Amino acid sequence: MKRNYLPVLVFATLFSSNAWAHTGLGATTGFMTGFAHPFSWLDHVLAMCAVGL
Repeated sequence: MKRNYLPVLVFATLFSSNAWAHTGLGATTGFMTGFAHPFSWLDHVLAMCAVGL
């Protein structure tokens, strides 16, 4: 049975919003900021270790 997911994708695209999870951390632009971000908090490091396992 083949399902058509196009209506779901259109709905999710039209009615989604930005996630502002990290507000108030200072500079949020630039290559080094994006590169260093995963190593900045313990929850990020634990998530990367869990994915690696």
